[in-house]
Amino acid sequence: MITKAKKHIKHSTKENKLELLFKKGVVSRYEYRNTIHNEVGNIEHFLQYLIDHKIVSPITIRRYTILQAFEELYPQYNFHKSNTVKILAKEFGISERQIWTILKDHSSRFR
Repeated sequence: MITKAKKHIKHSTKENKLELLFKKGVVSRYEYRNTIHNEVGNIEHFLQYLIDHKIVSPITIRRYTILQAFEELYPQYNFHKSNTVKILAKEFGISERQIWTILKDHSSRFR
């Protein structure tokens, strides 16, 4: 009988393999694109490639940007979360509730 630990190891191994294949595929396609266009890649070009090919979704970009803005603004507003959330809601044109949800659900994701 396969124990939970063994199942977890098998699952982790499959995830690692999938992740490696993903990385290999993305990098090889990016390098191929650079070769065709005779360009030298850099981190900004690579990020734009990920965005252009919808590998990084607009919602991920939005959440990440809001979290980064919160970390930057929070100390400027005397570590007052509500004031910081109000400013971000106004700046990004979304409700305060959406900002709170992003802070609650996604803060650990981008650390």
